[in-house]
Amino acid sequence: MPNKKVVWKVTDFNLEWIKNKKEWDDKDVIFDISEKKNATQIDFTHLGLIRSFECYEDCKAGCTEHVTASLVKFINDEKGMPQ
Repeated sequence: MPNKKVVWKVTDFNLEWIKNKKEWDDKDVIFDISEKKNATQIDFTHLGLIRSFECYEDCKAGCTEHVTASLVKFINDEKGMPQ
């Protein structure tokens, strides 16, 4: 569905491994879907995830893995990772 936007509002997320377990609360996870060169492009933004957050580096790496590997696998094969 090109030219669509999906926004998830994080209301209660508990990051067990960090001191401030609610860093993601009241943040938006945004998927902008567009068409580029006859293909679907998905741009991912975690609005509110900032460098000063304790989870920043781990969350950045995790989100990158989920979006660039698991989501792509789910779209193409109907099975993400882990299955």
